Amino acid sequence: FPETGSILFDLIVSNLPAKAGLPVLEYIITNAPEYLKHRGSCAFVIVKPLKDFFYEVLNGINADITFTRHGKEHSVFIYTVSKTEKEKPAIRSEPPRITPYIRKNRNVKRGTAVFTLNTVYGLSGFDTMDYTTSLTMTILDSLNRENISGNILINNPGQGYLPVYMHKTGCPAVFVLAGRDLLSLKISRLNLINNGFEKDNIIISHTHKLYDLRKMCNLIVIQPYESSPVICEDFFIDNLIKITDSKTLIIISARSYLVSRFLKKIKKLSILKNRK
Repeated sequence: FPETGSILFDLIVSNLPAKAGLPVLEYIITNAPEYLKHRGSCAFVIVKPLKDFFYEVLNGINADITFTRHGKEHSVFIYTVSKTEKEKPAIRSEPPRITPYIRKNRNVKRGTAVFTLNTVYGLSGFDTMDYTTSLTMTILDSLNRENISGNILINNPGQGYLPVYMHKTGCPAVFVLAGRDLLSLKISRLNLINNGFEKDNIIISHTHKLYDLRKMCNLIVIQPYESSPVICEDFFIDNLIKITDSKTLIIISARSYLVSRFLKKIKKLSILKNRK
């Protein structure tokens, strides 16, 4: 919610993500009314097995339920919380809370690097490191410590395994965490901070417009979303070129066909390593 800035809404609509877990759902249901205008409403859909939970949460915040409908698999609730014009909430300035999303602390050991991660539901690598991340670490292990330094951009950092591992094995000055999944960016930032990296040297870019960063990168790691292989889009490649120079190293961990498409579009790249 805080990402919306100072806007208050007449209507907030959501198909609530049941798999996110009950703490997340409770957080959304109870916080949504704070971002409504006077007489504004929330209209939420939830899977029917959770309808009693929904009623319980609404009773806890004294919500006024104005509409309900229960189908075979889903329930719809429209509700509001009574308040006068003078009771408009002050929009919070802090980043969205991560706490309701966290489900596990993972102890990770790889080589000499030992660290602990908070992991969240909804992202790959919740209870075990995914193969793509492991493959990327293998490539990082073949680099010199000096290569993992300066300004480092990680596109789609996932749970934060990679940035924390690079912090433990290299000497990065600045991390730029980029991508379209805000939860991934926030949990990766939190894990970096918890493992001793300076929070003021972490930049979050919730976008694929990489040129907005205006920061040349020494190392770029790209792990595209399988559902949206943005690395093959011309706008992404054009933006990528603007933050690289002849000394920039780029690591792409993706399915072979995506890497091949990417290399065809940037023919000036020199391939240093290729591991399948």
